[in-house]
Amino acid sequence: MGGDIYTMLRNIYDKSRQLAYLNTAIHINDDRNMIVENCGKIIEYSDIYIALKTGNLKIFVWGKGLKIDDFDTDCIKINGSIQSVEFSR
Repeated sequence: MGGDIYTMLRNIYDKSRQLAYLNTAIHINDDRNMIVENCGKIIEYSDIYIALKTGNLKIFVWGKGLKIDDFDTDCIKINGSIQSVEFSR
């Protein structure tokens, strides 16, 4: 029974995030440009590695010449030679 309540609450939480547009959206153009919407925090930043924290995920970007060109309201734009993108919960 406890699992059923947890599942129900988790479903309500997930639906409310979707309705409020709080889910993370990622747009990758070729291997040169990446936009992450609803980014909450830059965890680490160098020219070969960028770590980001969003609502549900941690995003790790590996590449060469990486730079953050824009960090607008909950949106981040990464330029450079993107070689790898990893996700973690």
